[in-house]
Amino acid sequence: MNTASAPTTDEPSLSARETIRALGAYVRPHRWAVALGLLCALVGAAAGLLQPLATKALVDRLASGETIAGILIAFTVLVVLGTAVEAFGAYVLERTAESVVLAARRTLVGRLLRLRIAEWERIPPGDLMSRVTSDTTLLRAVSTQAVVSAATGAVAFVAAVVVMAFLDVVLLGVTLGVIVSVGGAAALVMPQIARATERSQEAVGEISVGLERSLGAFRTVKASGAEERETARVEAAARRAWRHGVESAKWEAMAASADELALQLAFLAVLAVGGARVASGEIPVSTLVAFLLYLFYLIEPVSRLVDAVTSYQEGAAAISRIAAVERLSTESPARRTGPPAPPGDSRAGSGVCPFRGRVLPLPSGPAVHPPAGEFRGTRCRDDRLRRSFRRGQVDGLRAHRAVLRSHRRPGPGRWQGRTGLVPGRAAVRHRVRGAGRSGAGRHPTGEPGLRGAGCDGRRPPRRPDPHEARHPRGASARRPGYPGRPSRLEAVGR
Repeated sequence: MNTASAPTTDEPSLSARETIRALGAYVRPHRWAVALGLLCALVGAAAGLLQPLATKALVDRLASGETIAGILIAFTVLVVLGTAVEAFGAYVLERTAESVVLAARRTLVGRLLRLRIAEWERIPPGDLMSRVTSDTTLLRAVSTQAVVSAATGAVAFVAAVVVMAFLDVVLLGVTLGVIVSVGGAAALVMPQIARATERSQEAVGEISVGLERSLGAFRTVKASGAEERETARVEAAARRAWRHGVESAKWEAMAASADELALQLAFLAVLAVGGARVASGEIPVSTLVAFLLYLFYLIEPVSRLVDAVTSYQEGAAAISRIAAVERLSTESPARRTGPPAPPGDSRAGSGVCPFRGRVLPLPSGPAVHPPAGEFRGTRCRDDRLRRSFRRGQVDGLRAHRAVLRSHRRPGPGRWQGRTGLVPGRAAVRHRVRGAGRSGAGRHPTGEPGLRGAGCDGRRPPRRPDPHEARHPRGASARRPGYPGRPSRLEAVGR
């Protein structure tokens, strides 16, 4: 069982070009759905772009005393149509994102089950599972929403800037100066979001590793009393994930507040400069109102651009971890070399044998036989181990409760190394509850011993020893292979 405690791979982060190339590989099979969602988003953005112009026409008609019924009807239809088309595009993008995540998970699962043993032993299984679950979840946001939001926000921003330049170039210069100065400062925090997110995902992988190890060896953890230690280890990984998540949230909040600050400062600057220009008669009031509406319209494209960059930074960490799995060496999938066998009746008692009359080719070559006595020696070692546990012994030494507790404290690694226990198998069949009624003796090595190993103080029945039948039991009798060890009767007599 792979019980590595933490990821052992040194995975370099992908560059921006490699990340975009990997992202394009995921989006390419769904490019037409992404294009449809992008088209719907652009239609919604165009509808929003026309609203300030409709407002300007409405103000001009009110100033001239003309009717405004047609303008109001067109304005209402424009708002409803833009909202409906944008909602449909959002549904298409969400559905496409789920399809991208499904394809990524299927690819990862297929590769993980065909990994070579060397690769599997190098990376903990819990970390591999976190890449299939949590990392692919981050892929959902960056695969479609980030791409479409970036494209839509860029197009809407450029279109709004063109219309604002048509209205008044001076006010546009003031607006762009404020936005670029504040937005440039916000762009410096974007790499911090990617680093914090990658560290958080690595900590989540450590949580999966710890739980996979503890639950996979649950009986050993219980037998060794290591619940608190394993809990503390998983909690430490959870705290690291929390700490990096809070750090990522801090940088995201700074980026989100920076774009709002830029737009608010731009609004105040445009209001001051535009009011002065209206007072001087350089521009009419309707132009200032339309320009302010376009300034508020810029909030959505700028927010989309910031969200797209933030989602890209978060998804870049997930894409790097997923790409690391895709670079692992795998075995080629097995292919069938013949037609499938026809169905037959092979139930018990049917009298039909599906292998009758068939020839199974066997590879030719020298036969490999184990050395003589190999399995017999293994069985003898198992028998000695079972007898030792029945007598309350560890490593061939008599042990009372304190000795067993000292073997139990260090945890499953030392207990398993001393006794050869396998998680999931209860090899200890008789627990030593206390010393016998006649008091404890002492082993020649200095280890205290027990008179009885049963739960009620009585000695459990032992199996007849063929060696004792051939040799008398006494002070001069010695078992072969144990030249310095007294017989069982002498140990009890002492």
